[in-house]
Amino acid sequence: LRALHIAHNELEALPEDIGFIPKLGILDIAHNKITALPNSLGKKFSVPGFKLTCRDNKAKIEGKVVTVNLAR
Repeated sequence: LRALHIAHNELEALPEDIGFIPKLGILDIAHNKITALPNSLGKKFSVPGFKLTCRDNKAKIEGKVVTVNLAR
């Protein structure tokens, strides 16, 4: 699995295991109700080319806001 597009699903959380998908390079969680990202995703941010789309969420990772209502 290289890309996971789960936008517009009213999701409130992601499973911790999502960050352990080895070849995941694109994660689109835009337009959900997610307020926190699993800590396992933290390692993905150091992978060259990893792309996270989380517009219209108030997503945080390790207590820091990653994205809050980006421009549409």
